[in-house]
Amino acid sequence: LSWIAARITPASRETEELQEYLRQLTQDIGEASQILSTGNMGMDAILSLKIGQAKEQKINVHSKISVPKEMDLATEDSIIIFGNLLDNAIEACERVTEKEEKDREGEERPARKIQVKIQQRGQMLFVEIVNSTDQIPEQKNRRFLTRKKNPSLHGYGLKSVERIVEEHEGVISYEAKDGRFKATVVFFDIE
Repeated sequence: LSWIAARITPASRETEELQEYLRQLTQDIGEASQILSTGNMGMDAILSLKIGQAKEQKINVHSKISVPKEMDLATEDSIIIFGNLLDNAIEACERVTEKEEKDREGEERPARKIQVKIQQRGQMLFVEIVNSTDQIPEQKNRRFLTRKKNPSLHGYGLKSVERIVEEHEGVISYEAKDGRFKATVVFFDIE
């Protein structure tokens, strides 16, 4: 928001007040969450915000992110993609009981978790978000059905993500099994 305000608002007292308000807001978010620093401002902002929200809900988050500072993916597109995918992951994790589970070696591990992997290799950008889920969502016509109270209001976030992926001639896929849901996005021509 700071970046957008600086670009579209002429220098004035109101602009300075807006910038100060946004600095304070950013500081508050920073105190409440882990701030990522990939160098890509839009991606840093949305990922930091969503990871902070997940941690507030006692969801274990592991991230591996490696992207260039400048990337041929608009800030607005990054916000829509990562905001919606992480909102869905957080929502699914919130339904999982908070008790620990044991892994194959008998070690306890958190039952509520999200893994975020974002990597660029050459002109390809790989995104993978895996989250815990209490049950595998029912699928119909290659779409997962909602469990929200008002199903008519469901699905707009993923439709927006899918639209952006399609505009960039990328691919998106979903996989649900063994108490995990995975969303994978691949962009083939991102510089």
